[in-house]
Amino acid sequence: MYFASHALLSNIKQSEIFAYVVDTTVSFTPDIKKIQDDIAGSLRLEWGGCNEPDRPKKLWSRLTNGDKILVILDDVWDRGLPLDFDAIGIPKQDTHKGCRVLVTSRNQETFNNMDCDKIIELGLLSEEEAWIMFKMYAKISDSTSQKLIDKGRKIAKECKRLPVAISVIASSLKGHQHREHKWDVTLKSLKKPVSMHGVDDDKVGIYNLLKISYDNLKDEKAKGLFLLCSVFREDEENSIEVITRLCIGVGLLGEDYGSYDDARNLVVLAKDKLVDSCLLLEDGEKCLKLHDLVREAAQWIANKEIQCVKLFDEKQKSLVEKQTNIKYLLCEGKCKDLFSLEFDSLKLETLIVKVDREEEDKCIKVPDSFFENVIRLRVLNFSGIHFSQSLSLPPAIQLLTNIRSMSFDHVDLGDISILGKLQRLETLDLDTCKVNELPNQITELKKFKLLKLEFCEIRKNNPFEVITLLQK
Repeated sequence: MYFASHALLSNIKQSEIFAYVVDTTVSFTPDIKKIQDDIAGSLRLEWGGCNEPDRPKKLWSRLTNGDKILVILDDVWDRGLPLDFDAIGIPKQDTHKGCRVLVTSRNQETFNNMDCDKIIELGLLSEEEAWIMFKMYAKISDSTSQKLIDKGRKIAKECKRLPVAISVIASSLKGHQHREHKWDVTLKSLKKPVSMHGVDDDKVGIYNLLKISYDNLKDEKAKGLFLLCSVFREDEENSIEVITRLCIGVGLLGEDYGSYDDARNLVVLAKDKLVDSCLLLEDGEKCLKLHDLVREAAQWIANKEIQCVKLFDEKQKSLVEKQTNIKYLLCEGKCKDLFSLEFDSLKLETLIVKVDREEEDKCIKVPDSFFENVIRLRVLNFSGIHFSQSLSLPPAIQLLTNIRSMSFDHVDLGDISILGKLQRLETLDLDTCKVNELPNQITELKKFKLLKLEFCEIRKNNPFEVITLLQK
């Protein structure tokens, strides 16, 4: 097992050996632009008017200007080809000039393919290290009874000395020192043999551990939020605001949740329970994400109701097309592949679309038949490439009588007056979009609660007249 330690990262930064310590998560499908932005942000490098093809050169120049810089590329996978440093703008070994690169991965083959100078293998925790970690997360103190300590040691041993398992299981027992039966149930569950169809043997134990922690939550909102977060892309961070809108849209907070402030508070409470249980990672005060193994386990717990598919992967497309109970779907790829997907979509409630950067069509036309097959949809999030790309919404969109939340990002929507026919619409979020005008029709939507416009171009009429009417 190879992994990056947050404590180690903190120690490196405090040591001041390097002028800058930059870390970014690569994951299985690297997003070159995101990696570049992460590195540039830590170095306070501004792109200015730099176009995409020139970004690697500008980043390389900054990394080789003489400063001692450590770049940490976390969670790199072996995909048959080594990570392309040139495409990112990271200097190679012979041209580093003060820049050093640390790569972390779970697969040694990754390092062999990258021709690394030195490989350091981090093994499992020792039994004593596992117990120390367990005590810390379970809040076991000197006043804890010996009987409970003995049970804790047995539970720690069943966690197989895996840090992610220990942190999750121990955190689920925190604050329950006076409820020995909870510890007994957890220990019994850990010892029970499990067989999971379709799960790799090396992940069965981890999935079972995470399922036990999930069951220990005893809070339906927290459970729902945990599963909902697994629909995002691997290692993707999302703000409380975005997650709140999704929670409202899917009905996780009920139909009578009050104001948006009330909804946000409910989501924060559920989030805190997940963070305390180590099922959800918090980056700063507002951004949340799942550890990739935890995300996989969440999707398994959801029993195929949550699917994430890369449309260019025929195997993934085939698996999705065989499913009949998909509620949450994330699609990444070209729109023509999305619209040609053939699956039982009558149960689909949430659709998140991330358009491939290689999308060739300047004008994306959604066929009427697509919306005719997703009439139970409650949430639609569509992220394009750039607002020079247009998205044509067909008349059949008014069939989405159940839609609560719509979000569009980096796309030219043109005429959006038809959205005024969606009587249950509560949220409309337009980020870096173009529209012909802000239609008066949305002022007649009785359930409408939130309109967000950010970096948008509205071609005609005064949008503030509509906004003023919405505030009344």
